[in-house]
Order: sequence, then C-alpha cells, then structure tokens
Amino acid sequence: TRSFGFVAEAWYSNSILSPSLQLYIDSASECKLISMHCQLFDNNKMTYRGCLSQHWIPQEIRVKLENEAMAFARILATKGLRGHLSFNAILLNDGKIFWTEINARRVSSSYPFQIVKRIGGKDTAKLPYISRRVRKESWKTKSIGQLFSELAPVLFSPHLKRGIIPYDLGRLNSQGEIYVLAVGENQKEVLSLFNYVVEA
Repeated sequence: TRSFGFVAEAWYSNSILSPSLQLYIDSASECKLISMHCQLFDNNKMTYRGCLSQHWIPQEIRVKLENEAMAFARILATKGLRGHLSFNAILLNDGKIFWTEINARRVSSSYPFQIVKRIGGKDTAKLPYISRRVRKESWKTKSIGQLFSELAPVLFSPHLKRGIIPYDLGRLNSQGEIYVLAVGENQKEVLSLFNYVVEA
C-alpha cells in the first residue's frame, strides 16, 4: 500500500522580513548563537535568493529573536541534540514573530557570514552585507577571468574591507548565474556596490 501526506500552513501576506538564526550546541550542551540574518526570496516567496546581514533587522527584534531561539535550542540540547541548528521565522508588519522552520544543519544563508567572518575578523559584527543570486545572459559566454575583469572596479579590497566577492560560480557558463556578496561600511554602500553588479 502507498500512503500520502501533506502539511498545511497559514499564509501571511503582511510578512516584511524572514529572519534566520544559526546556532551551535556543543558536546557539553552549551548553546551559542553563530549568526543572524534575513533571508531573501524570489517573487513566489519560497525560492531562496540570498540574504541580508542582521543590520537590516531592528535591534529590538534581534534581541527577541535571539532570546527565543536560545530558549528553543536549550530545550533541544536537553533532548540530546548536538551540532549546527538553524531557526527560521517571519516578522509581520505589526511586529509579531512567527517561527516557521528548524533545520539541524548549516543552511545556505550561513555561508556568507562565514566569508565575512574570515575577512572581517574582530570587525565582523560591524560589517553589513548582502548576498544574492544574480543571473545575466551575457555571463554565459564569459570565463571566470573575464567575469572578474568586468567586476574589477568593485571587487573586495582587504585593505578597505569593502567591495563584492563573487562565489558559487558553478552555474556561470550553463546559466549565467553566480552569487554576489557585497560588503561595505554601511547599508547604503552595500546596496550601491550590489547595484553596480546588477546594472553593469
């Protein structure tokens, strides 16, 4: 015999942000917040497109998210869970938070933070960033070297700690698609750097 199942979820059209928190539970059951960011989706509101750093989430919401996620993680730690853990939520325009998903693994939105952590060092928490999938037909004919030449004016500078980092280049030739990580001094600069790539 075959059985079928489905999950029904409420749909909130007044969602304004989709925060994601990555935590780690060590062998001693200690819970630590690794990173927090806001997920970006395509127009269908379901397909992952990228993420924004925690700087786009209001401070009071960040505190509430961290407190609740840590409480959830401590409960799971008592049940024997260890390792990486991700909590996803949505923030409604009236300030309500709804937790939507738990993943017992590293998720895609955690990797941009790890890149920024490596280049930012002790300044990591101060550096706003955006990571987003970008696709261009004109990129299908380009080599990685040609792509980097095109983006040379805004490529990341280790000295200035600002610029863009292209990564996940595996679909460059087949789909003209890469991920772009833009890092800057403030949110305005980050968006300006990213828009350069989109409009170039």
